[in-house]
Amino acid sequence: MVLPLATLIETGNHIAQIKKSSGSQRYPLAQKLAELLIEAIDEKSPWAAFTEQYDLWEEETLKKLAKEWPPLAAQADAKKDKGGLSMGDVTIKWIAEYYADMGYHVKTLTGDQGLKSYEPVLKTQKPPRRRKYH
Repeated sequence: MVLPLATLIETGNHIAQIKKSSGSQRYPLAQKLAELLIEAIDEKSPWAAFTEQYDLWEEETLKKLAKEWPPLAAQADAKKDKGGLSMGDVTIKWIAEYYADMGYHVKTLTGDQGLKSYEPVLKTQKPPRRRKYH
């Protein structure tokens, strides 16, 4: 499993914005997310490192995002009165495509059907890459 940086940021935002009435849940949830982050960084199973995602934040890639994102943001689901893809969603889409292009079967774990609709189709299966064991 890969933990995209955009997912980490969005989840952290949601935890930090928990309403006061449920505020006692902020710290335990933040602590759990921090633990998952460390496990992902350390490639502790089931997590796989994705150091290439840091390339998403380089100048040329940000320019590509600036060019590709507006039409994706503008797409709306009239039935649900919901907008299009966020910038974070686009980077998650790119990460999924990265692994699909390498031959992996990719599943995007999300309840967002707009993002899910961009889940890449398996092209050719590739054997799993070797992992570091801790």
